[in-house]
Amino acid sequence: VSSIPAGRPLPSLMAREESRQGVEAALASDRMVVGRTYYFPLLSRWIIPVRLALRDAEGRPQLMMTAGIDIDADTALWNANERKQGVRVALLRDDGYYQLQLPAPRKQREAIYREPVQAATDAEHRLESLVPLDGFQLNALARFDHEALTQGFLQRMFVPGFLFVIALVLGTILYRYLRLNQQIYEQSLVHQASHDVLTGLPNRLLLKDRLHQDIARARRLNKKVAVMHLDLDQFKRINDSFDHKTGDLLLQLVASRLTESQRDGDTIGRLGGDEFLLIFPDLAGI
Repeated sequence: VSSIPAGRPLPSLMAREESRQGVEAALASDRMVVGRTYYFPLLSRWIIPVRLALRDAEGRPQLMMTAGIDIDADTALWNANERKQGVRVALLRDDGYYQLQLPAPRKQREAIYREPVQAATDAEHRLESLVPLDGFQLNALARFDHEALTQGFLQRMFVPGFLFVIALVLGTILYRYLRLNQQIYEQSLVHQASHDVLTGLPNRLLLKDRLHQDIARARRLNKKVAVMHLDLDQFKRINDSFDHKTGDLLLQLVASRLTESQRDGDTIGRLGGDEFLLIFPDLAGI
């Protein structure tokens, strides 16, 4: 009453359905009753009414004590708490009406508080959690806007996701680099195992394998295979007269000259020392 401007008549508690239901509930109860939230035109405010019927010794109502809680008051606890974007919290009455919803835009409050929740459609809300508050005839309701949740998640995960992508790219590059080095190393081992280190020609092991393959091919095709053994005369005198480095250069030169004169399919290899072996497959005759 003290909040109503002077000179303005007091409103009838039975004029509006929300108020009438609250008054009737208070008259039927010996406890304080919290009514439905509604718009109070005299104060131009949305209020939560609280009513208590004062009774005589025989339990008959004599007075009705009524108070209204302004839901937009700065001193209200719920207005002091910061809410995250895309999250709606509410107190839902057992009769299906909202007691309080935050946020509640003024243009939407008529639809929010005048209609039961079952009649309202909030298509943009996909996730919600409802927790009963025992002893208060209320339920705590939290609704999460899926678009806001998605945007918030993307914003929070941008830096970790960016770092993950960088780590993934760097990891892929490092893996390919290591894999390439491993392949080169494996190929180098295979080459070293089958080729002469000094001249790069096939060694005794590879020559033996090539010779077996050429002979088998010649038998199938009725061809001939020629094998030539070549060594360098007086090669030991070159090593003794000069040095082994000069002898190595001579072996490399001989290997180069032999390779330049070979046909496709021929095999020229070094058996060791100053000995070379030449294999000529697919010959019609010798």
